[in-house]
Amino acid sequence: MVDDAQLDSDADADVGGFESTWAEEIFRERVRTRAEIEELRVKLERLEGTQPVQILDPTAVRAGPLVNRHPDSFQAPDFAELKTSIGLTKGNVQPILVKRSEDTNRFEIVYGHRRHRACQDLNLPLKAVVVEENLSPSEAFLALEFENRNRAGLRPFEQAMMYSAALKAELFASKRDLAKAIGVSHTWINQVLKIADLPEEVIQAFKSPLEIQPSHAAQLARALEKNREAVVFRTTSHVQAKTPSAREVVSWLTRGELVRPEEVPIRRLGTIVGSCRRTASGDVVIKMSSEACAGQPLEEFANALERSLVRQDR
Repeated sequence: MVDDAQLDSDADADVGGFESTWAEEIFRERVRTRAEIEELRVKLERLEGTQPVQILDPTAVRAGPLVNRHPDSFQAPDFAELKTSIGLTKGNVQPILVKRSEDTNRFEIVYGHRRHRACQDLNLPLKAVVVEENLSPSEAFLALEFENRNRAGLRPFEQAMMYSAALKAELFASKRDLAKAIGVSHTWINQVLKIADLPEEVIQAFKSPLEIQPSHAAQLARALEKNREAVVFRTTSHVQAKTPSAREVVSWLTRGELVRPEEVPIRRLGTIVGSCRRTASGDVVIKMSSEACAGQPLEEFANALERSLVRQDR
């Protein structure tokens, strides 16, 4: 994440060229934001300090609406280390924070998803502090955000999806309000959210979404703006001989001229019912609509292609 020194630097950059009154107003706004953050920290510490730790069945606890851990994070070495540690102590030493769900016999995680998952996997009891007083959705979001800074940080992809979910849920009126609430620059929020804006096909091109960095998203965003169709098309035409690195994926999707490979329509009685295209790797892909293929055995299509190839060989 961004530290206070970087925040101050960003503030200076944001107001470069403006009169000093603008800079003073931004500084006062930063002070107010940090005061609000500190007020929430005190509230959370008071909750943890006054509420007794309860022992819960992990199966009675579920992820909250702003779950921020990608499934791949539970396969990472740092989670394996946490799981080993919790196994040795027969449970989580540091309790997680939960609130009661609408079904009062169950609980929702405010923060502590990794500790909950470790206890669940190990079939161990879960130590938790149950929030008995009302915690607004925005306060729950901020509590989760601050807790992550003090423990195993989120990957940029997880941050992006978390921030995107908060904005879609209208916990904050704008990206700028979100940035103010969590004490980072508006520029940083925009950079991270470029990851959440990537098409699903592009995200799936990576070995794991957790590999995607803001710099990768910035490169991909420029290429998508130039020719979105070509970039998405490349995700389907690339034959991976080995597991590529994130840098190699970005290079493949953005390098050279972004032109869609040759594609020829297939018509029946003047109506387009499919297409035949040659991929960047030289493969030929034939695609037919379900209506055109209805009732046609696959063997007939294969035989027609074989007859065409035989004529070419003569």
